Amino acid sequence: MIDRAVLKKLKQVDISKDKEKTKARVRELWTKLDKESRDKVLGLADIAKITVERTYKNGTITPKLTAAFASLHNINPFYITGESDSMDGYSEDVLLKFLKDKNAEKQRRKKVVPKKAAKADAPAEVKKAPQRNAAPAEGNTDADAEFKKQFAKVDQIIRILSKAGSLSADKLASLNNMPEEEIIYLIKAQLYRSKYSADADDITFFIKFLLTV
Repeated sequence: MIDRAVLKKLKQVDISKDKEKTKARVRELWTKLDKESRDKVLGLADIAKITVERTYKNGTITPKLTAAFASLHNINPFYITGESDSMDGYSEDVLLKFLKDKNAEKQRRKKVVPKKAAKADAPAEVKKAPQRNAAPAEGNTDADAEFKKQFAKVDQIIRILSKAGSLSADKLASLNNMPEEEIIYLIKAQLYRSKYSADADDITFFIKFLLTV
């Protein structure tokens, strides 16, 4: 029987080559064992019962469990991992060679360096669409004046909306129920007021804005 100290050095990695075969074979082997034999497998492999149950559910198996099954019940380890269809042919030399091969295989996988992905062709340059409301270039006084004018209009609307948001519910209700004649009168009064007071410009502009949208 293989020494437990040897198994302790083995890594907990999956070495199954055929998950379906490993699942079926471990399930068959395990169900045939009595409690004492099962405890020996668990003790030699130094694992919990749940590890064996996981093996016959998903087909993954570690070198420790493979070696414990093989050593205690004279089973070809390559049969357990699905690499051979024969249970016969076990010997301690075969088992040691099996573990040596698995360790070498693991080391080879570590040394494999993935190739760098080839650089993708540089994407074609996409022409950017001209930005709306972009600031005019320096020195273009006409465009600069127009930009400031448009910005001032937006600023006026923002100020009016901020004032409207502070109105109480009662005031908003009275505005909603105001007769049409009074609304027309207020609009005319506001237009007249804006001729003599710069403070009324915001309200006047907003009324004109609402009539155009």
